[in-house]
Amino acid sequence: MKFPIAAALIAVVLFIIGLGAWWMMVPGPLPAPEENEPVAAVEAEDEESIADRDVMAKQALEANCQVCHEMRMITTMRLTPAQWKAEVDKMVNWGAVASEGERELITEYLARHYPADAPRSPVELIALASVQSPELADRLDGETIEGDPAEGQRLYKTLCAACHGPTALGGDLGPRLANRAIIGHAAAYDEIVRKGLRRMPPFETVLNAQQQRDILVWLRDIPRDVVAQTSR
Repeated sequence: MKFPIAAALIAVVLFIIGLGAWWMMVPGPLPAPEENEPVAAVEAEDEESIADRDVMAKQALEANCQVCHEMRMITTMRLTPAQWKAEVDKMVNWGAVASEGERELITEYLARHYPADAPRSPVELIALASVQSPELADRLDGETIEGDPAEGQRLYKTLCAACHGPTALGGDLGPRLANRAIIGHAAAYDEIVRKGLRRMPPFETVLNAQQQRDILVWLRDIPRDVVAQTSR
């Protein structure tokens, strides 16, 4: 009788030892992560992404919108996202040059920073006489420019048409030039052609002063009714 009892005791001991070894090998629950850590990381990533998109949006605004508009005209508006999109699309239809990606960046930036429910900034009233803009048609300098329009047309087609269109009515990369107020300001036109403006490169090493005048004379000779009919 002693042998079966001893064997049973040994079996129980071995079972307990085996159970303890198995328990030690089972992995315990992982420590719970800090509750705020994942949220903070996502928020930081989102803020960085938004900041990067804002930088690109400002560059797109400068290159595409501030060619004609002062930034104050944009920042004083308060619109819904759908209204901002409609405004951007309207500007594109009127000749603004912006890729689909740039339009998306601009619309997103304006809707985020100037939403319809945001308080309006105080309106600053200034006299029209103090506005210095070559886009004001009543500020034409009236200067008579001597040049060869035929040579100007030839130069335009060679150097300018790829961006501004073959008839100066705007292209994929450049806005309309025909009947724009800027061509009535010879000095401003000359400076832009020589030094460039935003995405437009400088032409001071490509065109001499007379060639610039030839192009300007041709641009000024484009009939207004041609532009009006084409723009309909």
